[in-house]
Amino acid sequence: MTQGTLENGPKPQQKSHTASIFQLIVGLIAMLILLLFAIILFGSGLANFLGRNDQMLQAAASFMSGFAFLFTAVILVPSTFFALQRISGKEFNLPWLSKFRKINHKRILFAAIITLLIGGLLGTNESLSLFALPPIHAIASSLIIYWLLIWALQDIELGTPQRYWGVLAAGIILGPLLAILMEVFFGAFLLIIGVIYISSQSQYAGLIDYLSQINTFGVNEQLLMEKLSPLAADPIIVILALVFISFLVPLIEELVKPIGLYFSIGRNWSPASGFALGALSGAGFALFENLALGVSANAWLPVMVARIGTTSIHLLTSGLIGWALVRAKNERRYWQLLGTYFLSVSLHGLWNGLALLAGLSSFDATKNFIDPNALTSGMLLGLLILALGSIFLLRFNNRRFVNAD
Repeated sequence: MTQGTLENGPKPQQKSHTASIFQLIVGLIAMLILLLFAIILFGSGLANFLGRNDQMLQAAASFMSGFAFLFTAVILVPSTFFALQRISGKEFNLPWLSKFRKINHKRILFAAIITLLIGGLLGTNESLSLFALPPIHAIASSLIIYWLLIWALQDIELGTPQRYWGVLAAGIILGPLLAILMEVFFGAFLLIIGVIYISSQSQYAGLIDYLSQINTFGVNEQLLMEKLSPLAADPIIVILALVFISFLVPLIEELVKPIGLYFSIGRNWSPASGFALGALSGAGFALFENLALGVSANAWLPVMVARIGTTSIHLLTSGLIGWALVRAKNERRYWQLLGTYFLSVSLHGLWNGLALLAGLSSFDATKNFIDPNALTSGMLLGLLILALGSIFLLRFNNRRFVNAD
């Protein structure tokens, strides 16, 4: 991915700086909030670290989240900087950005693998992982996403640095924010239905009281699994979970993930640029999701490997919607846009559903109606096929759209 590849393309017309001002203000506010949360979490983690030995889990979670917020704030700096540059009318040469973009994708993949192995080793040592795993987590997440981005963006024009950094920033800030708000709102209705159902069943007596009294950091995982195990075998609960995870979540996230495109789709883009910038906005969403994911040290490596598939799905579906958005604008192909949206929702929902069903195998109660080994094997095979397929399709669509232009 060369400098010329990224910075060529249609330049924005001289218009008012309203969009740049909005980009600057949102970026500054987001960075300040993220830095504030990072300071609070680092302070909380240090206090727990210096406290009792039974507070090490709290300290690890605080350090992980604190570094995630700090790293996210740093990622937002280029978008804010280029918005300020546009408003001021001054040009600054940043050769390190060009050099960063010229790194070969094979080197990035190699660096990502090495970082994952280092993180896996650190996870075996509680003391080392407490302080070293948070930055490793951020670096590994970024390298994985960067490799997938090069896979999807190569040879496609993205326009100015302000545009593509702004799209990435919107995916990091606005996409997750809107998704969380909407998922909480609509998920609350399913939660109420689930609580009413559980409360009406005698076999679940006391479960809600137990869950309401749990200390998040000091929970006995084995006891929690035993308490929740009957729910994993209840068809009503499983259906409600599938409706939320496999339908509502993809429906919402595929709508908000390409949010970076909604603010600038009026420019004269090609469908290939729509695909690339859509994937970039999805990458921002995936980066925030990966960084915000709290992972225990001993489970870090398998979770991060699994997140490669989730990340590739996010990039692919957002890229396809970006492509369809541009075609709808340029050629009025609105039915194609609607079909692409539901295709992306279906792909995302299938991934989420397989992951949920694979997770059910960890509950003993599922043995009453299905062989957990067969369930796990089947779901994991499906997830593997989807992950490899989405990575292949990122590259396939890149070549297809580049050649079409």
